[in-house]
Amino acid sequence: QTLRIPTGFGALDDRIQGGLGQGELGVVVAPPKHGKTTTLISIASHALLAGHKTFYVTLELSKRAVSIKFDSAFFGSGYEDLKKKPRSFKLKLKELEKKIKGRLHLVEYPTKSLSLSELQADIEKLEPEIVFLDYASIMRSPKNRDQRRFEISDLHEGLRAIAGRCKIPIWTAHQANRPALKEKKIVGMEHIAEDL
Repeated sequence: QTLRIPTGFGALDDRIQGGLGQGELGVVVAPPKHGKTTTLISIASHALLAGHKTFYVTLELSKRAVSIKFDSAFFGSGYEDLKKKPRSFKLKLKELEKKIKGRLHLVEYPTKSLSLSELQADIEKLEPEIVFLDYASIMRSPKNRDQRRFEISDLHEGLRAIAGRCKIPIWTAHQANRPALKEKKIVGMEHIAEDL
């Protein structure tokens, strides 16, 4: 039976048979500044609380910025609020240490610097149970193509292949196109790219 790791979003888990499974690629799609990273961090936080060894790769934000977002996800308040109450933060941290059963390995790569083969090598070395990549389309493309959409397709297909070879679920994000900003609240396939 395939291990499935729940997202913590009940309605989504119901739709994907209880969570993302080994060898599967999950993609969070949204317009710019609409919570792609926040969603990935929320799912990663849930995996950590459930005891999973979690590998989070950031290509856009700094490692520090992502760490602050993890703090906010775990403590339910922003970083500035946490800083104002050091004593209560310390107590909450002790409580959280008892709750978190998983381990987080967080790495930062400059945009367009990480290749698919380097990511696979990292995964094989660390042996995580779940991987989060923020996000695929700003990785280094395996081939120079005439059109960017084909490079993005190569990257997503490569990620799906890595998930299958390493037998782990991989979550990533993809930025919806500009018309999605003007549309309704639901982003459809037509908002992803020409290359579905």
